[in-house]
Amino acid sequence: FIPNWSLKFIAMALVEFDRLEVAKHCFQSDCWIIINGIVINVTPYLDFHPGGSSILLEYAGQDVSRQFR
Repeated sequence: FIPNWSLKFIAMALVEFDRLEVAKHCFQSDCWIIINGIVINVTPYLDFHPGGSSILLEYAGQDVSRQFR
């Protein structure tokens, strides 16, 4: 069994997104980030992030590779 959110993540990995497209996904209801060139929809994790949703929302729609070093 693969959870529905996992299938969406896998599908996103097969598509290329430019930064302008990712920047459109900067809301609590639709939150994407870029880490090391990989676009991740973090919307399902907002309520579960150990640091709280505010840190993810602060960087929503942006490349956060530097913050993950």
